[in-house]
Amino acid sequence: MTYEDYRRKKEHYWKKYHLVLEPEDFFCQHKPLESNEHKDMTNCAKILLEQLGFHVELEYPVNNYRLDVYATKGSDVIVVECGYCSTEKLNELRKQFKKVIHIPYTF
Repeated sequence: MTYEDYRRKKEHYWKKYHLVLEPEDFFCQHKPLESNEHKDMTNCAKILLEQLGFHVELEYPVNNYRLDVYATKGSDVIVVECGYCSTEKLNELRKQFKKVIHIPYTF
């Protein structure tokens, strides 16, 4: 994928998912962009898993990825990805974790 393709795709998702952008987002490439819908989805998953007795961490770093929700209870681990998630990332996560849940955006 060229930089121009990446920029167009990113712009498309900003518009499609009504992402809230701060002025510094245009200058700080390391800062992730997160829509209100994405925040709500991750928080719902966090609350549900905590109610089930899991210890939950958001934006948990694993290899080259940041997991939206990483929950542990004893030896049981659940990974939750919310919104858009590439097939490549999901496949990689499924190699590492037994329980990977993807909650896509609603259309």
